[in-house]
This record gives sequence, C-alpha cells and structure tokens, in this order.
Amino acid sequence: MKILTVPFLVEMEWGIAVNELMAGPSSEFSETAGAEYDQDGALSAPFRQFRPPNLPLCRGSSFDTSLNNMRSTQNIFEGLSAFPIIPADSDGTVDTVALSRIIERLAIPGVDSIGLGSTGIYMYLTREQRKRAFNAAAQTLRGRKPLIVSVGALRTDDAQHLAKDAEEAGADGLLLAPVCYNPLSEEEVYQHYESIAGSTTLPLCIYNTPSTTHFTFDDALLARIASLPNVVALKQPAPTTGAKERHEALRAKLPSGFSIGYSADWLVADSLLAGGSAWYSVIAGVLPAPSVALMDAIRRGDAIEVRRISAFFQPIWDLFKEFGDLRVVYALANELNLCKVAPPRPILPIAASHHSRIRSALATLGEVCATCARQEDGVKICSYTRSHAGDSVQDITDPTPSALKSGSKSLLTPDTQEPATAASELFSHGGIGTHNDNSRHSMKATGSTVSEQHFDQAIRKSPGPVLQRPRCLDIGDSMIGLVDEPLESYAFFGSSSAGSFMRQMQQAIDYRLGVQHQPTKILVGETNKYDHKSAQRAVGHRSTIEYVLPSRKTADSLANAYWELVYPLYPFLNRAAFNKGYEAIWTGLDTDNENVLVCTTNVIFALGSQVSSIIEPEQRQETAQLYYNRSQSLVDSHFHDRQSIDVVSLYLLMGIYLQSVGSPQRCWMVVGHAIRLAQSLGLHRPDCNFAGGSSRERETACRIWHGCILMDRVLAMTFGRPAMIPKWLSAAVPLPKMIDDEFLDTQVEGSPVRPDGRPCIMEFFVCQLELYDIMDDILLELYMGKEDRQKAVDAISIFKLDNSLANWTRGLSPQLHIDDTPPSDTTPLLRRLDIVNKVRFLHARMLLLRPILAQYCLPQSTEKQVDSLCSRMVMQGSKMCLETAHRTIELIYSHLDSSTVTGPVPAWWYSVLYIYTAATVLLSERLRPEIAIGIENFSNAVSWQRAILVLNTYARVANSAKRCVAALEILSAKIPWAEHQPEYVHPGQHIASAGSDFLFGSDPNVGEINLNDIHLNLNDGFWLNSIPENLQFGI
Repeated sequence: MKILTVPFLVEMEWGIAVNELMAGPSSEFSETAGAEYDQDGALSAPFRQFRPPNLPLCRGSSFDTSLNNMRSTQNIFEGLSAFPIIPADSDGTVDTVALSRIIERLAIPGVDSIGLGSTGIYMYLTREQRKRAFNAAAQTLRGRKPLIVSVGALRTDDAQHLAKDAEEAGADGLLLAPVCYNPLSEEEVYQHYESIAGSTTLPLCIYNTPSTTHFTFDDALLARIASLPNVVALKQPAPTTGAKERHEALRAKLPSGFSIGYSADWLVADSLLAGGSAWYSVIAGVLPAPSVALMDAIRRGDAIEVRRISAFFQPIWDLFKEFGDLRVVYALANELNLCKVAPPRPILPIAASHHSRIRSALATLGEVCATCARQEDGVKICSYTRSHAGDSVQDITDPTPSALKSGSKSLLTPDTQEPATAASELFSHGGIGTHNDNSRHSMKATGSTVSEQHFDQAIRKSPGPVLQRPRCLDIGDSMIGLVDEPLESYAFFGSSSAGSFMRQMQQAIDYRLGVQHQPTKILVGETNKYDHKSAQRAVGHRSTIEYVLPSRKTADSLANAYWELVYPLYPFLNRAAFNKGYEAIWTGLDTDNENVLVCTTNVIFALGSQVSSIIEPEQRQETAQLYYNRSQSLVDSHFHDRQSIDVVSLYLLMGIYLQSVGSPQRCWMVVGHAIRLAQSLGLHRPDCNFAGGSSRERETACRIWHGCILMDRVLAMTFGRPAMIPKWLSAAVPLPKMIDDEFLDTQVEGSPVRPDGRPCIMEFFVCQLELYDIMDDILLELYMGKEDRQKAVDAISIFKLDNSLANWTRGLSPQLHIDDTPPSDTTPLLRRLDIVNKVRFLHARMLLLRPILAQYCLPQSTEKQVDSLCSRMVMQGSKMCLETAHRTIELIYSHLDSSTVTGPVPAWWYSVLYIYTAATVLLSERLRPEIAIGIENFSNAVSWQRAILVLNTYARVANSAKRCVAALEILSAKIPWAEHQPEYVHPGQHIASAGSDFLFGSDPNVGEINLNDIHLNLNDGFWLNSIPENLQFGI
C-alpha cells in the first residue's frame, strides 16, 4: 500500500496533522489534498505518533471514559445532529483536509452529533471513497462528538460491508435507508434491516426518506423493525401539519425509549416541540451556531423564541424549497469559503446569478456582513465573522434590556430600530452580536428623542430573535481569571490569578484526600485574536455622524454617576474639553472628532449605568451593554491610525468597562492597544508630554499615560500575565501632580491639600500608581518566570516587598490612612476613596503572602519540620494572609448596601475579585487549622458566610458572582478538616453556628448538586461544568 506523506507536520491539540488545515481553504483541489491519510483514509504512519497518549487511533468503545468519549446508544441519536457535505472532486476523491476543516467547525457545544448522510453525497461515492470519508471524520473528531454514518446501498451485502467499514473506522452509530432501484416490498425491507443489524454491534437508526428512496414506511413496519436488537432510533421528515398528533401516534407504536427524530429543517420545529428526540439538520452542517441557538430555544420549550429565531432562517428555507437543500448547502459552503467544490454530477450547482440571494440569506443570519452580501463576485473573506477571522472583539449581547422588552419603564429612550438583520444580530462560531453597516440609518441627535412607548412598540413588532451568547464561549471572567473550557480555549492565566491559587490549594486537597495529582499541561497562547476590523464597525468618514442618545435628563444622570463614582478612580479624560463637546452634542454644534466624542460619551453612559443607584441592580448590565454597543457602532476602522490622545482615553475607558463583563481577552487587547497608541504619541517620553500645551493638557497627558500603566498592571495582576510596560519605562515619566481639575489652570505644585483646604482627590490616583508599582514588583518577584516557586519561598524578596508596602502606608496622608481611624473628611466621595484604598492594599498584601500560605498547605510541607526561623516565618506569614482575608471581607461586607448593591466600596467587578480571593484563603484554614490560632477578632465561619452573602448580593448585578459562589461552595464541600473542625465562633457574634448551613451558603440551588458526582480537579476547570445550569454564567 502506498503511503502519501507531507514534508512538514504541525501538531495541534492531541496531534492531528493540520498544516494544510490551518493554512485555510484552497481555491482548488491539489494532488496532496488529504496527504496525511493513506489510500484508505486512515492516518499514515508518520502521523500516528501524534495520537493522544494511551488512546487508540480510532474512536469507539475503547476510548478513555474520563474524556467523556463513551456515549450510550440512547443519547447518540438525540439532540442536534449536524450533517455536513463531503467535499470531493469530479472523480469522487474525498478532500480529507477540507472535510476535516468542515467537521472541526461543527465540534462546538450544542451540536450533539455529526452525521454523514445524504447531504454527504454517500450514494455518489464508491465504497473506498466512503471509507476514506469515514476515517477522516473519525480522526478529526477524536471522540469529541458521536459520529453517525449512512451505510445505505442497493445490495444488502454492500450495506453490510459498509457497516463493517464504519465500525472499524470508529463510527458510533449507523443510518440505514432502504435504497432501491426497483420498488421494494415491506418484507424485503424488513429482511434488509434484519441482515444489516445482525452484522454489526453499532446502534442503528431507521433512515426514512421517502422523497429520496421512494419507499414509505407504514407504522406497523416501523414497529416491527424497531423490535430488532440494534435498532434504537428513527429519522424521518417532519410532517407539514399535525406534528403533535403524528409524533404521539408514532410514540404509541414504538418501544419505550426509542428515539424519534426529524429532518426537513424548515418544518422540524413543531415536531421537536411536540417531543421529538433529535433534529437531523442539513443547515447545521454548514451553519452550526445559528442552528444551536434555534435548538437551544427548542430544548427550553420556548415556542415564541423558536418562531423569532426561525424568522432569520426563512430566506434559507425559501432557497431549500426552490433549489433543494443539497445545492443550497454547497453554495453556502462556497460562499463561506469552507471549500471550493461543486455537487456531484449530474447535479448542477446553483447559477451564479442566484448567489446574491445566498449572500443575502447569510447576511440575515449574520454569517456575513451586509457589505459582503452585496458583493457581485462572492465573499472572499468576511472581515467580522469568527469562522474566518478568529474571535471577534465586538460585543455580542442583545441591545434591548429586558425591562424594555416587557414594556416597563426604563431610563433608555433610543430611536426606532429596524427589524434585526445582520447589522443587529450576528450568529457565528462565537455567538451572536452586532454589526453596523453603512446602509443602516439612525437619527441625528439634536436634543430630542423618540418616546419610550414608540420604542417599546418597535421592539414588540420586531421579528428578530433575542439571543444570548453561548455560555461555553466565555473562556474566563475578566476579573477572576477562571477558565471554563481548557480543551477549547488557549487563554493563559498565570500564577497570580485567583484561579491559579485555587489550583495550588487543590494540590494540597488532593494529597489530603489521597487523590493522585495529575499535572495538566498549560496551553500558552491565544486563540481569541484581537481583530480590529471585526471589533470596530466602520461607519466611514461621513460628514454627518448618525447616532442616538437618551433623554437629556437620563444622560446627565448617567454622566454624573460616572464623574462621581468612576472618574475619581480613573481620571483618564480632559474633563473640561469633554464637557464642552458634550454640550455641543445636545445643541447640534459641530465638534472635532465627533464620532470619537459620541463613542466616548456612550462608554461613559455604560460605566455610569454600572454604578448608578437609580437603575435597578438586575437591569444595570443590560442597560450598560446597550450603551456600549452603541459606542462600538461608532468606532471606525481608522481609529488605529489616528494620532489622538482622545482615542487613547477612549480605549482605556473601554478597558474599564470590559472588566465588568465576561470578556477577558477583549479587555486585555483593548488596553494593550491603548498602550501602543499612547507610545506612538510619545506619551511615554518625559520630554514629550505635550510640552507645548497648557498645564491642563500636560497633566491630562501624564494622567493618561499613567492610566495605561495602571490598567496594564491591574490586568497583569488579575490574569497572572507579564505587564506590557517594563518598570524602567513606567518610571521614566514623573507621576501626575496632586492637583484637582478645578485648580489645573492655577495651581503649580501638587499637594494632598487643595488651595481651598480640602483633601485633594488626585492624591488617591497618585497613591494607587505607587501601590500598583509595588504590586508589579510582587508579580515579578513571586509569580513570574520561575517554575520552582512552590518548592521554596523567597523570604528575602518577601521581606523587601513587605517593607515597600509598609513605606507606602507611611507616606499616605491622614485622609487615606490604612489603619481603622476615620478619614479627616467624611464626604461620600472621599469616604469611598479611603475604603477602596484600604481594600486594594489588603489585596496587595494577600498577593504578597499567598505563596507562603500555599507552600504551608502543599503536600511537601506536611513532613515533620524542626522549629526554625524559616518555619516560624512561614507560620506567621500564613496567619497574616488569613487575617488579611478576614479584614478584606469585613471591610466590603460592612459598607455594601445590599438593597441597592451600591455603597462606598470598589466597583462590583473588583469587589467580586477581592471577596473571591479572600474566600479561597479562608478555605486554607481547613487544611492547616493552626494558622487561625491567635486570630481573636475574626471567625472563619462568620467571614465565610459574609463572603457568600456579598457574592450573592452582587449576583443581582451579574451572574459571574453567583458562579463564584458555586465554585466556592463545591470546593468547600470537598475540603476536609485536617483533624477536627475547631470552634472559632465567639459569643456575641450574630452567627450562631458554624455548621454545614454556612458551608453551603445562602443559595438553595447549591444544595441540589450531588457533590459525590463532581470530580474536582481545578487544574483543568472541568469540575465547574458539573454545576447545575442555573448557576452557570455567560455575561
């Protein structure tokens, strides 16, 4: 047998050779297409070495069950089954590279199986060509999804051979249609199924497709065949009418547990809502993400949502009915650049004159943008679709808050919007989003707005679906750094992230429980590439900027919330210049860089919505997202080329907002772009900070550059990644002066006290820059670049860094003292700055001391140790870390207003991070209870319950907080006390018991979890997937 080889191998994930696959679709089939396979379609010898350790080359019953590759015969034929085309040349030679690319695109959550059936042109291929397709598909899937293949043939013995081929390739199930040239009798069909079922151990599905086979099963024959041992499912077209009655009639005649699934995509919804087990989908084979969205609505039984989503598919259904689904999916695959292939002759492709309708249908679904849809020569590559351009950075949430959808009052008064199209709903491999196109028209804001009632009516009339971003695509939380799907996500979260500390604790837990710890390979790299074209919707260089604003009253309220609660912490704007432009927006006067101004205004509204007490907590995220989406519609593709300090400010504000949503990669990349843009302006040079401008302009430039440094270090700390700006560069530009905005034009020297005798607000920002400079040292010294950090604590570095923190606290003014004395000025703003300063300091101390605590709890530290200075230092450091965690929780708990979810505390996304980090430290007391001895003012049980209460309070604003609760509850239930649970609850405290009620918090849903079924291994993150769906989040 001749083995075809390729000169260069690339290993991806478990080792499939994908050098050609990753190179993208080729315009024509080459002689080397699929060269990694031998002539039978199996992996050639040079590629076999890259198979997963201890796993066979073919999928099947021998796969490791721990990888969830075992599937019962009952669920193989359930859910959404995607049927792709099998690309082949005019001679029928299967292009295995293109087929692997297509199938890889289908291996997403929500697609339950992949089928090679009629859409896969199986009847047009020889046995050897079909074997090649079977093997290529099985090798690509590698057990991640069940593979179902059609083995229909004119002759019974041929079908038996094909069934054997499929089983050897690693297929999970078979489809069998009664293919015939001469009409078949019922007995002939029965014996045909009986013979083939007896020749294989694989489960078999009756493939009833009368329009193709010209044979119609009656119910009695179906029941007779269903009684055969291997026959477990039925696939048949959905009826045009009477779906419920027909399904109930079938269910009454077929065995209990027998799967009844439906095809005919445009009719299938009613049959599935009536109780159908599976959707065998042609369209899902080329457009998986929108199909998953429709199937999710069907699974929920949400008929209204099903109808709304189905409206987007209608142009596709119309094409199916006119041209036939096979011709249409070939055209779709070509338009999406998945492959360049024609259907097998004698079938002819859809004429080029009709491809504008194909592109228009894709635009309606959001798979290509409206600009691509208008191209006469076809879509070469759609710049914003994730399936082509990698992960989009756009925001992909519904632009309408639920309060508006239900007709209730809201702060928002936007213009009337068009029915949802590609410009408003994006279905892609990454979810659903918005794409703003030149053809979309909005109202020029001149101070008047459309009424709320008019907008509510427009929303209710809209046929478009309201779709949520798939939960599985949120690879992490922007502030916590927890990874959801490590096998499908390559985002790197380093050792200073909260999730990393949890993994360290897990090693100690596994040791205590006697569980063998298996190290997990860290995948370094990013798949979520920042795509500027997809992130920033071009509106062109238009002379008139089209935009929409809320009412002036609402706008001023949100802007005031920003100035009072966000700006003092992040003074990244020239406030005087912005206010001048802000007024011009409402009066209709021309301004410079109007789209930058309006975009910045909407980001300010989004940030104000996050902290405004006049918006109900449950509506803040949706309201903020609406404004942020509007800002994105005005960010054009030329922003990257503009040498403007205003654009740097805009990107920093966007970074602040993205911290509050489940978009860690976007946040990371947006802040990175702000830094590069600032450097291109020379803001990093001490002699180039707008030296020729006014003192206000110079100080604004200095604040913005140091804002880049601050955000860089905040994200580095959060994600455990190296900072982008090195220490020598950050120190090159002097810190901003302690001069408040009101005195920038008159005051020369900075001071903690303003000329009017009041405390200077800018002191807080300057002090935070100094604090995060120390935190950067902590990351570099204790968390970055050394693999043996767990083996020895760098005591000298810790002493030096602790001394730096102590010196920093000594330099604070009385207004920002770290001790418990009240500030000199107790106005709400200054009181909040004081508390935020304290909390950030405590968090920095926890980061400093966590390596000591981690070492103390790790397995090697359980050996008998002699009394030494080092051992005592480790003990005291662990005690101090635990006490710091208690103080962090107490500080936030005592100042958070649970009714409004506001108060003089850090922004909720920071508070969630601080509380979550502190709670993980509390759990370490379970492993080494002695570290709590001597801590008289705090109780582990009380602090634990307070942490849970705070997180549950923040769950009203965002589900990520509730997710953290679930993570902590499960970990708590899995950690045993070292010997016995000490009684640390002191008399007089309002918590009466340290029993199991608080270990499971105040959320009753956590009690529904079967903890014995959860295999906890924080090193890979899969344990979180065992949590009930109502505890998952997908902001």
